[in-house]
Amino acid sequence: RRGWDCRRRSLCYIGSMVRRSGLLFLLCVASACHRATPTDAPAKTAATSPGLPTAPSHHPSHPPPVEPLAVCDARGLDPLDAARAAYDAREYDRALSCAAEASARAPDEPDAHSERGAALSALGHFEEAKLAYARALALDPEHLDSLLGAAHLYGVSLPSNRDNDELAFVYADRGRQLAREAGDGELAAQFALLGAMAANDLGEAQTALERSEEAAEERGND
Repeated sequence: RRGWDCRRRSLCYIGSMVRRSGLLFLLCVASACHRATPTDAPAKTAATSPGLPTAPSHHPSHPPPVEPLAVCDARGLDPLDAARAAYDAREYDRALSCAAEASARAPDEPDAHSERGAALSALGHFEEAKLAYARALALDPEHLDSLLGAAHLYGVSLPSNRDNDELAFVYADRGRQLAREAGDGELAAQFALLGAMAANDLGEAQTALERSEEAAEERGND
C-alpha cells in the first residue's frame, strides 16, 4: 500500500492536543479552507465543475471529440510505479496516462484504479474519479488507499452537500477503523481528521469534536 503524506491529500498536521474549543475552531477553519479551490488547481470549467453553466450539448450524431491519453512515459518504471512517481512530482497528466495503462494491464488490481482516481481528482475530473475509486473499492472494500482518496474526494474536493458529506464520513470512518486495526496511527489520524471535517459539515458538532481529538491523540502517539 502506498504511503500518504499531508501534501498528497492536503491534510493538516495536528501537532498536539489543544483546548476543546480550540480544536473545534481549528476544525471549522480547516473545513472552510479545504472547500476552497487550491491555487495550483486546474481552472474550473463546465466539464469539471457540475455547478457551472454548460454549453449546448452536441447532437448525438456528432459527439464531441475525445482526446486520447498520451502514452505512459514510464521512465524505466512499471506503469503503476511511474504513475505514483509522476503524481508525487505533480505531473498529473503523466500520472493519469500511466495509471490508465496500469489499470488496463491489471483490471482487477485496486492499486491501479486508486492511483487513476487520485490523478483524475488532481486534474479536476471528479466524475471519472468517483468511478475509479468505486471500481477499486468494488474489487477490495478494505483498500485503504482508495478509502482515503474517496473520503478526500467527497469531503474536500466536491461541493459540500448532504450526500457528499455523508459518503465522505462513511469512507473516512471505515478507513479509520481499518487503520487502527492495522496499527497505523498516522493513517488513522488522517481518516479521523477527514471524518471530523465531514461530521462538521453535516452539523454533527460532537462527532466532529471527537474525531478531531482522536486525530490529535493518534498523532501524539506516533
